[in-house]
Amino acid sequence: MNLFEMTFHVEHVDDSLVGMLIDDYEATVGTDHTGHEFVTVLAEGDSFDHAARNMVTELQCHGLRIRRLVPDLLTRSEIAARLGVTRQAVQNWTSGRRQDGFPLAVNPVGGGAWSWHDVWAWALSHRQLVDDGLRYPTQVETDIINAWIGSDVKTSFMKDTPR
Repeated sequence: MNLFEMTFHVEHVDDSLVGMLIDDYEATVGTDHTGHEFVTVLAEGDSFDHAARNMVTELQCHGLRIRRLVPDLLTRSEIAARLGVTRQAVQNWTSGRRQDGFPLAVNPVGGGAWSWHDVWAWALSHRQLVDDGLRYPTQVETDIINAWIGSDVKTSFMKDTPR
């Protein structure tokens, strides 16, 4: 069984659910500067797809309305913080001056944004990180779950809409 970390953008987390989410799912619940709410959970499964679909279903059963699975994207500074290295080290990796094969930015705008899954896999293979058993979704896995969440929302919407 694998343990996966995933963050969902949700419509609203009722205060009465926060304790249960922390206790049952080792969740963190937060709001960004625009007021959007997010829940980060740990879920077990044979695959990310299995773990994510089960988690979405469980969270929905608790009354959470899930908008999407959020891709875990990071800046150079955030990569440095997660890996415990300097920003200069990350700059050297991203520019190709050191440690060939560093993942390309998912989006190069504004200094760049990298997928944590890609950086994490690279860091493990280059001994920049110790494997703690936690796994992270790829962009493709995130896209698949978001398509599934979107289709689920459409199905629910169509059932509730009078014809």
